[in-house]
Amino acid sequence: MNLPYGNFESNYPVGIGALGSPWQGAPPCPSPQYSCYAGSRIRVFDQNFRPALIQQWNLTIQHQINGNLSLQIGYVGQKGTHLLNFEDIAHRIPLNAQGTVAQAGQQIVSEGAGPFLGGLGGPCTFNPQAGGVFGTPTAGSVTYAGKWNCGTPGSIYNADSGGNGFNAFGALAGANMSNSNQRYDGLQAVLKEHNYHGLDAQLAYTYSKCLSNSPGYFGTGWGSQGAQSSGGQPGWENIYDPKLDWGPCYYDQTHIVTGYFSYQLPVGRGKEFGKDANPVVNAIIGNWQISGILTLHSGNALTLNDFGGWGAYGDHSGTNSIGPYTLANLPNCNGPIDIVNKVVPYSGGVPGHIQWFDPSNISTVPNANVLTTYTNVGSVANPVAGAPIGSVATGGGSFGTCSVGNIRGPWTKLIDLSLQKEVTVAEHKTLQLRLDAMNAFNNTIWTFSGGPANGSFDSGSASLGWITGSQGARQLQLALKFLF
Repeated sequence: MNLPYGNFESNYPVGIGALGSPWQGAPPCPSPQYSCYAGSRIRVFDQNFRPALIQQWNLTIQHQINGNLSLQIGYVGQKGTHLLNFEDIAHRIPLNAQGTVAQAGQQIVSEGAGPFLGGLGGPCTFNPQAGGVFGTPTAGSVTYAGKWNCGTPGSIYNADSGGNGFNAFGALAGANMSNSNQRYDGLQAVLKEHNYHGLDAQLAYTYSKCLSNSPGYFGTGWGSQGAQSSGGQPGWENIYDPKLDWGPCYYDQTHIVTGYFSYQLPVGRGKEFGKDANPVVNAIIGNWQISGILTLHSGNALTLNDFGGWGAYGDHSGTNSIGPYTLANLPNCNGPIDIVNKVVPYSGGVPGHIQWFDPSNISTVPNANVLTTYTNVGSVANPVAGAPIGSVATGGGSFGTCSVGNIRGPWTKLIDLSLQKEVTVAEHKTLQLRLDAMNAFNNTIWTFSGGPANGSFDSGSASLGWITGSQGARQLQLALKFLF
C-alpha cells in the first residue's frame, strides 16, 4: 500500500544535517524525553491499521419486450469499511454539562485527555492566564488568554495538546487511521433499443444515495475553485463523535439520467427514400448519420465550512480539533437552508452573481471561551492581573450544528449532438465528414467560487451561497477523416 507523502519538518537546535548525513552532534531528544517534541508536527501510523474492505452486491432483472427493445431494472449496493482517515490524535475529549461527549451545538464545559500519545484519558485543567496577555492592556484592565494542561506529564500528548483554539494552537499529531466507512444504495433502470430501422438508443436512470464519513486522505484539496461541488474535506471535526461527519458523499447525485442514440437516416441508395438514386445524387444525400448523448443529473451535495483561519483562531470548539487544518469545521445552521436561485445584478461595487441558497439561517460558531479580563493592578507596561471583571473563562467552545451535505447544488443538463457523412471514393477508401456540437444547446453549468476563506461555502464570507461562474460552454468541432 502506497500512502501519500507529506512534507512535515521540524528544526532542532543543532539540526539533523542533509539527507544521508550523520547527526551533527548528539540527537536532541534522548529517549524518552518527549517534551522536546512540543510544538513539532509529528506523524503517527495506527499499529492496528487495516486495509480497506469493499463489499458489493446487486440484483438485476432483464426483460426482452420484443426483438429490438429490452428493459433492465436492478439494485446495486456497496459497503466500504476500514477506509483511510486522517486524525489529529492530540484532540482533547469535549465534554458537556452531563459529562458525556458534547454533541453538535452543545456547550463544552470541560475537557479530557485523549487515549493516545500518553494522554491516557485523564482530566484536563484550564489555566485562564497561561496563554499570556491578549491585546493591549490599559491602566484599568488587562485581558489574558487561557491554555489547557492535559495528559500524563512528560508525554507527547501533554506537550502538544495545550492549544486553546483561539490564539494558541497545539501542534498537529496527524495519524493515519482506518476507521471510516461508506455506503451506497442505488436503483438502476435501463431501456435499450437495438437496430430498429437504423436506430440504436439507450436511456438509463439511477436513483441513489452515497453516505460516508471519509472523503479520502486528501479529500479534494483545501477549497474548490470554479467547481460544481463544495469538495470533500479530510479529517473528522470531532474524532470522539464520528457520526458528526457522516452524511452524503460530496459527489452524491440523487437523480442521474443518461442516454444516447445513433440513427442512420433512411435516405440514399438502397434506403427507404431515394433508393434508386444515381451515384452522384447518392454521394450527396446518402450515408448520413445523426447521434447524441444526454446527461442529466441533480446537484451535488454541498457542505458548508466555518473557516476561522489556519491554526490559531480556527478551532471554535477549543479542543485542539483538526478542523482548522483541513476545513472540517462546520458552522451553525439555525433552520432549513432554502434554495432561492436568484439573479443579483451588479450594484455598488458588488459583482453580479446568482444567490443559490439563502444564508440567513447560517452563522459562524462563536470563539471558544478562553479570554478573561481582570483589573490591572500593575502598569500598562507591566500589567498584573487583579480581580476578574465578569466571568472567568473555562476554555470550552462548541461544534457547529450544520450537517454534512445538507444543501444541494444546481442540476446539470447537457446534450451533445453529432452529424456524420461518409462518402466512398474508391474500394476500401472512404471520406468521413463529421460535425460535433458539445453542449449543443449551450446549457449553463454553474460553478461556485473557491475557498477556503471568502468562498461560496464559508459561513463568514460575503459571497456565501453565491454562484459566480460557469463552465462547459458550447463547442463546435468539424473534422474530415480519410479512411483507407
